Amino acid sequence: MNGLASEAKAVAGIENRYMTTSRNGVYVACEELDFVWDIQDVREFDLKWREMRKQGMTTLEITKELAEYFGRDQDEVAILAMDRARRGRI
Repeated sequence: MNGLASEAKAVAGIENRYMTTSRNGVYVACEELDFVWDIQDVREFDLKWREMRKQGMTTLEITKELAEYFGRDQDEVAILAMDRARRGRI
């Protein structure tokens, strides 16, 4: 088996094993946003979120303030808030 045939066989094996859903084109939502957070920032986020909630701030108010505090897009903060709420952290 030559190099190209071997590579094609390897690619086919990977596709069959990991690409379980067939699609006719892919759209990546919010591709321009960054949903990766430093773990220390996540801990600080959790603390600040709980403090602001105790002060009676709404979810929207907290999201806006934390977006400014962390220098992040509001949508990035909102997704982190959903994640942390689903995990019972906030």
